[in-house]
Amino acid sequence: MHLDLHSLSLAFLDLPPWSVAIIVPVASLVFVGVLIVSGMYFHNRRREMWHQTARLALEKGQPLPPSFEGFGPSDAPAANVRQARWRGYLISGLINLGIGAGLFLALSQIPGTAFNVGYFGCIPGFIGIALLIGAVIEAIASRK
Repeated sequence: MHLDLHSLSLAFLDLPPWSVAIIVPVASLVFVGVLIVSGMYFHNRRREMWHQTARLALEKGQPLPPSFEGFGPSDAPAANVRQARWRGYLISGLINLGIGAGLFLALSQIPGTAFNVGYFGCIPGFIGIALLIGAVIEAIASRK
C-alpha cells in the first residue's frame, strides 16, 4: 500500500512538515480570534441600537422598549433568573458528565499505550460534576 502525499490538502504547496505544523495552529487561532472579535462587535452594535431606541422613547415620553439580553431595565424577577441559571448548570453538568464518561470508555479501549488514555475523559467528567454541584447550590439559594 503506497500513500500518495500529494493527495493531501497542503501537500501541493511543497512545504516542509514543520512549517505545516506551525501554519495550521496559527491559522486556527486567527480564525477563532476573528470569530470572537466579530461576535463582540455585533453584540456591542445591538446594545447601541437598543440605547438609541430607548433614548428616542424617553425623549418622546414613551415607555422604555422591552429589554433583551440584559440591556435596559429587567422585566424578569430574580427568581426566574436563578431558575434559568440553575437549569443551565444542570443541563451543562449532565452533558459534560456524559461526554466524560463516553471519552473514558472510548479511549480506554485503545491498546498499546503506556498508560490508560481514558483518564483524559475525567477532565470533562469532573467539570460536569462541578456544574452539578453548582446547580445544587443555585437550587438551594433560589429557595431563600
